[in-house]
Amino acid sequence: MHQVYQIKQEIQSLSTYIHAYEKMQETMDNVYYEIDDIKSTILNDVTALDFDSERFEMLQQREFDLIKIQQKYQKTIPELIDYLDTLKMDQAMFDNYEGLIQTLDQDIQKKKDIVLNDAHKLTQKRKEVASMIEKALIERLLALDLSHVSFQIDVIKTDTMLESGMDDVIFNISLNEGEPLKPLHKVASGGERSRFMFALKSLQALYQGVSMLVLDEIDTGISGKTASKVASQMALLSNNLQVIVITHVPQVAAKANTHLKVYKETIDQRIQTFVEILDEDARIKEIAAMLSDETMSTFAIEQAKMLLNQKKDKH
Repeated sequence: MHQVYQIKQEIQSLSTYIHAYEKMQETMDNVYYEIDDIKSTILNDVTALDFDSERFEMLQQREFDLIKIQQKYQKTIPELIDYLDTLKMDQAMFDNYEGLIQTLDQDIQKKKDIVLNDAHKLTQKRKEVASMIEKALIERLLALDLSHVSFQIDVIKTDTMLESGMDDVIFNISLNEGEPLKPLHKVASGGERSRFMFALKSLQALYQGVSMLVLDEIDTGISGKTASKVASQMALLSNNLQVIVITHVPQVAAKANTHLKVYKETIDQRIQTFVEILDEDARIKEIAAMLSDETMSTFAIEQAKMLLNQKKDKH
């Protein structure tokens, strides 16, 4: 500004001697005063600015921190904002964890009450059905050559909740007259358990309305008269549904309408299983083999024919 003023003064001196500079002097005066006005305006504006060095440093530090956060989490600014919102929601949930736990406890208690109520209903239903099963099973067991059988189902409520309820269901049985009832698994022999399982399965099949029942060696441990009685009950059951029996007992096999022989052979060093439908002669031979430990004696063949004829005579 000082240099402009000097130039203005020199032009003014020259205009005293050279009239052509008078016009230039006028222009220079105008330029000088305009520049002076601009200077004043700028100074006023600068003076009006409120520069806060502490705030500037704070903003600069925040910028540095933001850059570090971006590098740490490998996220853009918008992604960081979304992540911050997620953290705030998690924080809010954590801050309210006592209320959340209380709500969850209340929900658990409601569900527990429902489950306990259902378990109680199930216990009552089991007790009602138990008496029906007891009567029906005793009838079937008596027909299976267990003439002195007594049977009782105990439904004992426990404190433990399982998927099946809160009950221990115990089958108690007495197989001889005058003996106290005891758990089935402690007193029954193999043959007695076989008959019990057959009675239970046949009863279950009838109540559930199934169309087929498969009995896999359920006659284990029985023979003679007992086997004949079991076979008769199987034949009786077959009037209501299809009964498939896997057996090694000749008295049971002889009661069937159709016989299938299942056997294995080694072919090309591999064991293969085959099923063969037996005709009349083959049936006699197979039952005779059961009767005589696979020795095909004349007596065994006659016994096999007799067993098969007993079945025919009842039709």
